[in-house]
Amino acid sequence: MKLFANQQGFSLLELLIALIILSIGLLAFAKAQVTALRDNQAAHFYSIANTQALSIAERLRACEKQSTCIAQAKSEWQNENKLLLPAATSTVNDCTAICEINIAWQTVDHDYKVTLQAQL
Repeated sequence: MKLFANQQGFSLLELLIALIILSIGLLAFAKAQVTALRDNQAAHFYSIANTQALSIAERLRACEKQSTCIAQAKSEWQNENKLLLPAATSTVNDCTAICEINIAWQTVDHDYKVTLQAQL
Protein backbone atom coordinates (compact mmCIF):
# COMPACT_ATOMS: atom_id res chain seq x y z
CA MET A 1 0.00 0.00 0.00
CA LYS A 2 1.57 3.24 -1.17
CA LEU A 3 -0.36 6.02 0.53
CA PHE A 4 2.41 8.61 0.38
CA ALA A 5 3.68 7.99 -3.12
CA ASN A 6 0.92 9.89 -4.89
CA GLN A 7 0.10 12.36 -2.15
CA GLN A 8 -1.28 15.66 -3.39
CA GLY A 9 -2.03 18.87 -1.47
CA PHE A 10 -1.21 19.77 2.11
CA SER A 11 -1.82 17.93 5.30
CA LEU A 12 -3.69 19.59 8.15
CA LEU A 13 -0.49 19.88 10.17
CA GLU A 14 1.30 21.72 7.37
CA LEU A 15 -1.63 24.10 7.08
CA LEU A 16 -1.62 24.83 10.83
CA ILE A 17 2.12 25.52 10.83
CA ALA A 18 1.72 27.88 7.88
CA LEU A 19 -1.11 29.71 9.65
CA ILE A 20 0.98 30.09 12.81
CA ILE A 21 3.90 31.52 10.83
CA LEU A 22 1.55 33.88 8.99
CA SER A 23 -0.09 35.07 12.21
CA ILE A 24 3.30 35.77 13.83
CA GLY A 25 4.26 37.82 10.80
CA LEU A 26 0.99 39.76 10.89
CA LEU A 27 1.42 40.48 14.61
CA ALA A 28 4.94 41.78 14.00
CA PHE A 29 3.63 43.99 11.19
CA ALA A 30 0.86 45.35 13.44
CA LYS A 31 3.36 46.15 16.20
CA ALA A 32 5.57 47.97 13.69
CA GLN A 33 2.57 50.01 12.54
CA VAL A 34 1.65 50.97 16.11
CA THR A 35 5.25 51.99 16.82
CA ALA A 36 5.41 54.03 13.63
CA LEU A 37 2.17 55.84 14.47
CA ARG A 38 3.35 56.63 18.00
CA ASP A 39 6.71 57.92 16.77
CA ASN A 40 4.99 59.97 14.06
CA GLN A 41 2.74 61.58 16.66
CA ALA A 42 5.74 62.36 18.88
CA ALA A 43 7.53 63.99 15.94
CA HIS A 44 4.40 66.03 15.18
CA PHE A 45 4.24 67.28 18.77
CA TYR A 46 7.97 68.12 18.72
CA SER A 47 7.40 70.15 15.57
CA ILE A 48 4.52 72.03 17.19
CA ALA A 49 6.59 72.68 20.34
CA ASN A 50 9.54 74.02 18.34
CA THR A 51 7.26 76.28 16.31
CA GLN A 52 5.61 77.55 19.49
CA ALA A 53 8.98 78.22 21.13
CA LEU A 54 10.11 80.25 18.13
CA SER A 55 6.75 82.00 18.10
CA ILE A 56 7.06 83.33 21.66
CA ALA A 57 10.65 84.38 21.03
CA GLU A 58 9.47 86.49 18.08
CA ARG A 59 6.53 87.89 20.05
CA LEU A 60 8.79 88.91 22.93
CA ARG A 61 11.24 90.45 20.49
CA ALA A 62 8.39 92.47 18.97
CA CYS A 63 7.20 93.68 22.39
CA GLU A 64 10.47 95.59 22.92
CA LYS A 65 10.47 95.13 26.72
CA GLN A 66 6.99 96.59 27.29
CA SER A 67 5.69 94.72 30.33
CA THR A 68 1.99 94.72 29.39
CA CYS A 69 2.77 93.49 25.89
CA ILE A 70 5.06 90.76 27.26
CA ALA A 71 2.47 89.60 29.82
CA GLN A 72 -0.25 89.43 27.17
CA ALA A 73 2.02 87.60 24.72
CA LYS A 74 2.99 85.02 27.36
CA SER A 75 -0.63 84.46 28.38
CA GLU A 76 -1.85 83.98 24.80
CA TRP A 77 1.10 81.72 24.04
CA GLN A 78 0.45 79.49 27.07
CA ASN A 79 -3.21 79.16 26.12
CA GLU A 80 -2.23 78.16 22.56
CA ASN A 81 0.16 75.54 23.92
CA LYS A 82 -2.58 74.01 26.04
CA LEU A 83 -4.75 73.70 22.95
CA LEU A 84 -2.04 72.31 20.67
CA LEU A 85 -0.17 69.90 22.97
CA PRO A 86 -1.56 67.30 25.39
CA ALA A 87 -1.15 68.28 29.07
CA ALA A 88 1.20 71.12 28.10
CA THR A 89 3.06 73.34 30.52
CA SER A 90 5.07 76.25 29.19
CA THR A 91 7.31 78.80 30.87
CA VAL A 92 9.49 81.74 29.88
CA ASN A 93 12.06 83.12 32.32
CA ASP A 94 12.48 86.85 33.03
CA CYS A 95 14.55 87.43 29.85
CA THR A 96 17.16 89.77 31.32
CA ALA A 97 19.95 88.67 28.98
CA ILE A 98 18.83 85.44 27.37
CA CYS A 99 15.30 84.04 27.39
CA GLU A 100 14.87 80.40 28.25
CA ILE A 101 11.67 78.99 26.83
CA ASN A 102 10.45 75.63 28.13
CA ILE A 103 7.57 73.60 26.78
CA ALA A 104 6.67 70.24 28.29
CA TRP A 105 3.84 67.88 27.43
CA GLN A 106 2.72 64.38 28.27
CA THR A 107 1.33 61.49 26.33
CA VAL A 108 0.09 58.19 27.71
CA ASP A 109 3.50 56.54 27.64
CA HIS A 110 6.08 59.36 27.77
CA ASP A 111 6.92 62.88 28.96
CA TYR A 112 8.51 65.30 26.49
CA LYS A 113 10.27 68.64 26.84
CA VAL A 114 11.65 71.28 24.48
CA THR A 115 13.93 74.08 25.67
CA LEU A 116 14.94 77.06 23.55
CA GLN A 117 17.36 79.79 24.55
CA ALA A 118 16.99 83.03 22.64
CA GLN A 119 18.67 86.38 22.89
CA LEU A 120 16.22 89.21 22.38
